[in-house]
Amino acid sequence: MNSRHIDFDSANDTHAGIADALLSYMVDCRFTESYLNAGHLVLALEYVYQPRPRFWQDLSIDFVVDAVTRRFPKWLETRGATGGGLTDMLQGVQEFLRISAFDKANAQKLLTLPKHLRPADPASALTWLCAYFVREELWEELELAERDGNRCGSEALDVVYLLEQSDCETMPCRTGTLAARAYRDSAVKRQARLAKTAGG
Repeated sequence: MNSRHIDFDSANDTHAGIADALLSYMVDCRFTESYLNAGHLVLALEYVYQPRPRFWQDLSIDFVVDAVTRRFPKWLETRGATGGGLTDMLQGVQEFLRISAFDKANAQKLLTLPKHLRPADPASALTWLCAYFVREELWEELELAERDGNRCGSEALDVVYLLEQSDCETMPCRTGTLAARAYRDSAVKRQARLAKTAGG
């Protein structure tokens, strides 16, 4: 067995674990097929986030669709047939994955710099990244970076911090991950209260 095959099997195991966690999140939050939307799927993705270098780059919209199909086998047919905004929903999730992967890639570029030369604020991080994209003639990335003011620099620095803290025992979380956990906890508590009332 060669090392490439070992790596491939490991990646499959990781993806299987993420798919299982996505499914568990949808069950815990009581997501239903008729009310499933891009926001719900983004919350699920935030919940299963792992602070490893290629987490977002290794995910795809096909992976998300396959995971959701395990929970709702007919959801693509149903949403497509009823005009439930399936295309817009999938595009929204795909854009989330693209931006998240972009932010992670930008953070990794900043991490190649010696710490004393690394931008320390969103504006200077954006300036450095834009200069990099111009130098490398990455015009699509440049347009994406400049689209929302200092957001690109701010998000890249946030990811830098998360990656630097990834080995710490009490690692900080993405804001989106915290929101996803709070949403799940609220849903679980609500269901527990309803069950207690029904039984009681």
